[in-house]
Amino acid sequence: MSMFSLLISLFAVIFWVLRVATAFTASMGMEFVLEPLNLKVEIVLTFVTFICIIFIFKRSLIGALVYLISNLGYYGMYLYDILIKTEEMAKLDYLNILVSIIGILIPLIIFIDVGMSQSSKKTSSKTKKTDWFYQNEQFDRKFDERADRNQYKF
Repeated sequence: MSMFSLLISLFAVIFWVLRVATAFTASMGMEFVLEPLNLKVEIVLTFVTFICIIFIFKRSLIGALVYLISNLGYYGMYLYDILIKTEEMAKLDYLNILVSIIGILIPLIIFIDVGMSQSSKKTSSKTKKTDWFYQNEQFDRKFDERADRNQYKF
């Protein structure tokens, strides 16, 4: 895993922790800087995101795809509603818009990163554990004319 992949994955974990804190404070009725867009969906999304982040650290393309689709469905619909409804501009929460943009960009970058790392893998039938032995002729047994070759005749 490259340093870029690790940093992007850690940003996803930090963003997940922020969203867990947002959902927790909203469900307990406490004040927090952010408000969840939809509390029930946010709670489901945190569990789905947790499972997807585990798969992302294992470099699974399916986990990255599910993570992208779920965040696009949640944050993308919020941004789409804001773009369509322009008459409610006075009531917009710009911090939620920024979080929604980040919530779409992180999964998109992760999906591209995991997809590129999957396409660069080479499939090879060689194994490094045994090739050093079988590919070197210095380890072959040398037989001379006195060697017993088990060719007994009755």
